[in-house]
Amino acid sequence: GKVADEVKARPLWDAGYATQLLTYIHKGAAGAGRDINDVSLCLGVLTSVSEDEAEAREYARRALAIYLPHLSPMTEAVGVSSDEVNKVSAYSSVGDYAKAARYISDRTLENFALFGTPGLLCRKIQKMLDQVPVDRIEFGTPHGSDSITSINLLGRKVLPWFS
Repeated sequence: GKVADEVKARPLWDAGYATQLLTYIHKGAAGAGRDINDVSLCLGVLTSVSEDEAEAREYARRALAIYLPHLSPMTEAVGVSSDEVNKVSAYSSVGDYAKAARYISDRTLENFALFGTPGLLCRKIQKMLDQVPVDRIEFGTPHGSDSITSINLLGRKVLPWFS
């Protein structure tokens, strides 16, 4: 907030951590004599959408296996154990993302990824917006197992819900 006009946290989907970020952003803005409303927060979240919820979940889990070992201090802040990170990292570092994904807990997945059917995504987004005054949500890659289909689902079934 002291210098930037927007702070983007990626990949993140945890209301508690986003609220903590806003506290820091507002403190920085106030310290610089800026209006806190002049600094926005963007959550860039790993997104996986499909008409098949299980498919979206598992695709998100595999994608998160690539990133999770590199997300400190966010992992600690949302309560991901070092044991979980180390197990994921052991397999991720050698490119075995399928095996690494097996060690990602459901809780961790919920904290770093937005996944599910279009209707479920809409409910999750609304829940986040009800908890944290997020200015922008960026649907991060991979979007789903079929990128074109997933992007179409976002454009046709998720975005219109918020118009």
